[in-house]
Amino acid sequence: LYINMGNAYFMNGDTLNAVPLFEKGIELTPNNRKLNSFLAQFYQEKGDFKKASFYYDLMSKSAK
Repeated sequence: LYINMGNAYFMNGDTLNAVPLFEKGIELTPNNRKLNSFLAQFYQEKGDFKKASFYYDLMSKSAK
């Protein structure tokens, strides 16, 4: 549900509301490789390398 809601916000260009919903979705399903990759890249582009590293680590532990 959180990921779907985040997608709706993201598709409308609203990352301010989308990203927290994606993060909540990852809390509930941490093995979502695609979403972990998205969040890692998002935070890397924003310069938040600590959060980017966190999501890259989760992504590496996720199922392929």
